[in-house]
Amino acid sequence: MSGKVTMKELSKSLNLSISTISKALNNSPEISKTTVNKVKEFAMLNNYVPNMAARNLKAGKCNTIGVILPTISTPFFSSVFEGIESLAVKNNYRIVFCLSNESLEKEKACIQKLVETQVDGLIISPSRETKRTKAVGHLSKLKAYRIPVVTFDRGFSEIDCDTITTDEELKTELAIYNLEKAGCENIIFLADSSDVGIYESRKKGYRNAMQSLGLTPVIIEYREKFPKRHLKERLLSKSMDGILACTEQLAIEVMSFILKNGFSIPNDVSVLGFNDSYLGKSFWPPLSSIDLKPKEQGRLALETLIDRIKGLLPVGNINHQLHSEIIQRQSTRTFV
Repeated sequence: MSGKVTMKELSKSLNLSISTISKALNNSPEISKTTVNKVKEFAMLNNYVPNMAARNLKAGKCNTIGVILPTISTPFFSSVFEGIESLAVKNNYRIVFCLSNESLEKEKACIQKLVETQVDGLIISPSRETKRTKAVGHLSKLKAYRIPVVTFDRGFSEIDCDTITTDEELKTELAIYNLEKAGCENIIFLADSSDVGIYESRKKGYRNAMQSLGLTPVIIEYREKFPKRHLKERLLSKSMDGILACTEQLAIEVMSFILKNGFSIPNDVSVLGFNDSYLGKSFWPPLSSIDLKPKEQGRLALETLIDRIKGLLPVGNINHQLHSEIIQRQSTRTFV
């Protein structure tokens, strides 16, 4: 036979019923070992591929998980996906990956595609636009389809689902305390304003720590155009000796700016970021960072979803909070 053969063709060639062929391919004890080996050998020689869609329909599940990410251009989300995928392989789950590109409409289209694919569950970090508008109807409707959802990184109280978060607010506070102990008094929080809703907990942790220390919070939020003039004025007036950047990419950008203008890191300005990927580690000086444990978030998200699919979790939503970690490197003065 040429090309991919069907079970019906196997049945005709071997002069066995389709039921016998099916049972042999699935190692049924009802079929003799001789017949099982004969069927499997013939199937392999003739390029037989099981019809997984039919098998899954019969079983009532497809061992398929949908994953929607807002972007893959950052090491954080790439690491999360790596954590999900590695555990999925071990548990014989297939991943259907979708990218929202931070768009609510694209996210809705992804949801529809995954519903039509009949996934067993969904892992999602909602888009920036979804987070800003709080439009979650497309996610809430998944409950009607009995498709469990796990969110990570960008939590939503409006969504009835399990969540994976970190203690980034607490660790942000502790990081500011560390900077203050190292001699920093004029510490700035720097953020792209398009990300403010997403990183609100980081800003809250910064503000809480500054107020607790009796220091004046200074929050610089910008959209698209990096605030070179504002930052240079602060460098020249020595009214900035510490920066907490809300993302790793932004921390690297601000360090490049400081160095290009002839100032020293960390002697003049200490810089701290988030995520702790190879980008921050390979920059000079290496970036001190709050490690948000992306691979662990991915693995725990899938583990939680599989347990929910199998009915192993209690009724009610579960919020797993991972411990992030402050990592000291050469971009900050030594913490006391």
